[in-house]
Amino acid sequence: VHFTHMLLREESFAEAVARPAAVEASWMKLVVLASLLAAAVHDFEHDGLNNDFHEKSLSERAIMHNDRSINEQHHLAATFSLLLGPDCNFLEAMPRSLFMQLRSVIIELVLSTDMASHQPILDSFVDATKGVGPFVPASRTDSLLALKMALKCADLGHATFEWNTHVRWVYRLEEELFRQGDEEKRRCMPTSSVTDREGGQGVSRSQLSFFDAVVLPMLRAFCTAFPALQGLLKKADANLQRWRAVEMRRAPE
Repeated sequence: VHFTHMLLREESFAEAVARPAAVEASWMKLVVLASLLAAAVHDFEHDGLNNDFHEKSLSERAIMHNDRSINEQHHLAATFSLLLGPDCNFLEAMPRSLFMQLRSVIIELVLSTDMASHQPILDSFVDATKGVGPFVPASRTDSLLALKMALKCADLGHATFEWNTHVRWVYRLEEELFRQGDEEKRRCMPTSSVTDREGGQGVSRSQLSFFDAVVLPMLRAFCTAFPALQGLLKKADANLQRWRAVEMRRAPE
């Protein structure tokens, strides 16, 4: 939420996603609220198990959502079930047509955080921006695409944090995946290199490839489109260099 708020406070980004407001003045307020709510709920009721586990274990969530963006679908369904309850609906005074627009944008944003859709969204963004900046969205579709990228950057925002904070998040994720691996072994399910506590490497040993394949291409595209945010790319690159140094020290192992 804090990362998303920071991006929305950046004047050049806020103005860009507000461009379609020339058509309807309520658009900017709506996308700000939708972005902050999407950031707040995008992992609501996460059970520490990824989509692959749910699909292979035929979990209740997988059955409910037909193996498609299983966790993300659950986060959304659980969010709106709670929000629409009589004690939680702080949006009940909002006109229904505006609420339905808000709901639609939140759904689009949260679903975009499924890593299965990462490359198509990144490719669409690069096509829309033509790889240059500053990006000026020509439509609501373009604006929504920029907001999806913003939430995806926020979702992996720890990669741009100060080193010690970033590393803590990496090891938290590693432990979460190892616990999934423990459950996979208990159920006699296959594990992977990032979930096998004993025989795998863990995500702390795959950061170089993750930065090269996912983090940096995403941030390069986003920060090229919005040059005022280049500092994020520099911080991520600095963390990549720290991981390179870590791997060099591990080499004799």
